[in-house]
Amino acid sequence: MEREMNAGWPMGSLYGDILGMSLSIALIKKYGLTSSAPARIKGGLSRPNLRRVQSYIEANLHRDIRLQELAALTDLSVFHFARSFRESSGSTPHQYIVGMRVQKAKTLLLRAEWTIQQVASATGFSDGGQFSKIFRKFTGISPTVWRRTV
Repeated sequence: MEREMNAGWPMGSLYGDILGMSLSIALIKKYGLTSSAPARIKGGLSRPNLRRVQSYIEANLHRDIRLQELAALTDLSVFHFARSFRESSGSTPHQYIVGMRVQKAKTLLLRAEWTIQQVASATGFSDGGQFSKIFRKFTGISPTVWRRTV
């Protein structure tokens, strides 16, 4: 997975980070030994931390964002950050970032002088094909059709 992420994995490094963490959790749950059931912690991120992370994501949508970067903004471990972010925002960091990228892409698609590839690049997608696939998944139509209908 690390090799794929470093080679420009189309889904981005953040997806790989979360996938690796999920695999670790599944293995620990299945094979780990604990003396008692861990206490379920509730809460999520504080509002200032959530705003800080959301602002950081918005400012860096054009590049590959890592889970470690986001966790460092809140001084939390990667696992605790991912769980807290989901609890606070209702989506995983990866889902949130992809949704934000699609929203920004909608704004950029309004500019007729921008090509689909330019919009994909400006919003952090690896290529126009990946961008079109994800855009269609979120909106139900391709970027080209969306541009014509809006």
